[in-house]
Amino acid sequence: MIEHFFDQFKLICREPERYSRIRLFSLTEAEKALRFHESIPSYKETSLVSLKDAAKENGVKAIYVKDESSRFGLKAFKGLRPVLRDCSACFCACKDSVTEQGMRAYANPVGSDPAVVSGESGAVTYGLLLSILQSDELRRLFHIDENSVILLISTEGDTDPDGYRRVVE
Repeated sequence: MIEHFFDQFKLICREPERYSRIRLFSLTEAEKALRFHESIPSYKETSLVSLKDAAKENGVKAIYVKDESSRFGLKAFKGLRPVLRDCSACFCACKDSVTEQGMRAYANPVGSDPAVVSGESGAVTYGLLLSILQSDELRRLFHIDENSVILLISTEGDTDPDGYRRVVE
């Protein structure tokens, strides 16, 4: 295991030689998972939000947010956590300020991008991405350039309305 420490977060690599080539699912496995979810009576697709102005401002091809916060009528859907935890070669541990940056960025979008209501566990990915995009060293480490298409998965909505307002206002 290798740990890299940065100003606002720590990158932990369990399998550092694989971090740029990790593949969680084959197409067959993804199709099987989709069929399973579609078999649940309350299943419905969730939105994919394009943050085109944020992508342009940050020099990447596209940034998308998959809003899973209302999955199955809940304000938070954290069923993906075990998959991400157990299958990823690397992960990041972030300071609260990174999460708060993501919450504020979602709530106060760039240009004509839509606002996204996202609580802590949903917004930490956006805050982390914004931190990475501000550093040429981190862009190289994560292989992010002008051709990158980035998908963020928001798993939590406004589960603590008072706390959410304190951060974003």
